[in-house]
Amino acid sequence: MGGFFAGQDGGIGVLGLLLMWAAGLSEMNPEFTKATFNDPALYASVAEFKKLFDSPGMVKSASADWSDASPFINGETAMQWGGLWDLTKVTAAHGDDVGVLPFPGSGATGKQVVPFGAFSACVSAKSANVTVAKNFVKWLWVDSDDKQVEFSDAFGVHIPAKPALYDKATKVASGPGADAAAFVTDLGRSNALFWTSASGEAYSTALSNVVKNGADPAAEFTAASDKVDAELKRVNG
Repeated sequence: MGGFFAGQDGGIGVLGLLLMWAAGLSEMNPEFTKATFNDPALYASVAEFKKLFDSPGMVKSASADWSDASPFINGETAMQWGGLWDLTKVTAAHGDDVGVLPFPGSGATGKQVVPFGAFSACVSAKSANVTVAKNFVKWLWVDSDDKQVEFSDAFGVHIPAKPALYDKATKVASGPGADAAAFVTDLGRSNALFWTSASGEAYSTALSNVVKNGADPAAEFTAASDKVDAELKRVNG
């Protein structure tokens, strides 16, 4: 049995932003105009991750990728990065002999973090029916408690948008599901609004070069930061 599995790439793809957030940093400033991740705290966080990446405990080849809990269910790894969508499969296989944990903080200014995302609703400002669309989103995700509970219970495992409904959603009312919901509430982070695929690629490339190839983190993340700054200028028009 291996130690930790976070994907066939050793976690480079799925853990990238968490290494940043765990160091107490953000992708960009509140104005969405400048990258803010190029910091010695990130270099230190990535250096700690590289130790794990290079160790025998990091599983880099398994029967499925990180989004499928099969490696953990099959006993290929003691810990696996994954999503709530597979929680029912995990508990069916292992009962209550499992637990969930947030991503650990890194360094003196770091903090634990949990990403959240997946299903969400947005309204285009260019729509001819902005008010109607906003009213619909409010009805579905704010006013309709029954719809939130149904979504949480009937379609895999999902956390209701309103924490007050956690107790009514059976799959997150107790056990690992409840722990995960609490972690999301207390420690949750989502991608910055203007973090585009181009920015993500620039950052991921730098991370890969540092972790896999031993490249200089200051040089790599400075180059990535410059690319993100250019991308933010493009996005802001």
